[in-house]
Amino acid sequence: MAWEILKGYVKDLPFVDIHESELRVDIRRPHLKDRVRIMLVGAENPDALRGLYLDGVLLDEYADMNPIIWTSVLIPALTDRQGWAIFIGTPKGMNHFYKLYLENKNNPN
Repeated sequence: MAWEILKGYVKDLPFVDIHESELRVDIRRPHLKDRVRIMLVGAENPDALRGLYLDGVLLDEYADMNPIIWTSVLIPALTDRQGWAIFIGTPKGMNHFYKLYLENKNNPN
């Protein structure tokens, strides 16, 4: 469903390449000579995400993910580029998502 929504948002933009088999959208910005890449990836295998360089991530249903995704994989991938992260999801008790909330609820960053 998320893939269909993403494609709907970008379908009428100029300079867009949609890569169905990779669940990836590349938006070329000729005036800046670069591109924006949006990828939808699963979190079932944390090791499959190692080695990426990321400007930002959105973690949907973080309470259902292995916390190693954030602590051991995504923080290093974001640090090199001073990237950002957004965590969303359904609270499911006092788990790693709740702990993250407590640690950061008064952090303006």
